[in-house]
Amino acid sequence: IDDGLASDLYSLRSTSEVALDDDRRITLINPAARRIFALPGVPIGEPFADQVTVPEALALVAGDQLD
Repeated sequence: IDDGLASDLYSLRSTSEVALDDDRRITLINPAARRIFALPGVPIGEPFADQVTVPEALALVAGDQLD
């Protein structure tokens, strides 16, 4: 499978996926996650907390307990 086809197939997924590095910077984010978080672009390398404004998502990334 070539990279272009893999990228196209990945973009069709409906499950949102975000990967972060140890510094909580975004290393991977798919289109479904960008839609959920209303991100206009692909913020690879940016701190998650600077891009996402959803309190529950920020709490999960920070390791806080949710009620």
